[in-house]
Amino acid sequence: MHLTGAQSEHGYLVSKPRAWFAFTLSFLLMTFDFVDRQIVVSMFPYLKAEWALSDRELGALISIVSVTLQSAHCRCHCSLTVGAGSRALS
Repeated sequence: MHLTGAQSEHGYLVSKPRAWFAFTLSFLLMTFDFVDRQIVVSMFPYLKAEWALSDRELGALISIVSVTLQSAHCRCHCSLTVGAGSRALS
């Protein structure tokens, strides 16, 4: 593969600022994922009493929160990766 400009200088497909942006965005999404899960888990006793949920239903609730945030992370990561790859190959 032929690298041009800044790519050939460092040997990477994306620029350093773009890589840091992707890292920062991923870090923030994972941090928010962790915080959201902790908030939901801390509310388990209240949710269980108020909505009469079983432990199985509470587990499903935390799984839904995790899957939703992971899908948002994947969409963001894919858009960054696809955009960088199409520019690198052209």
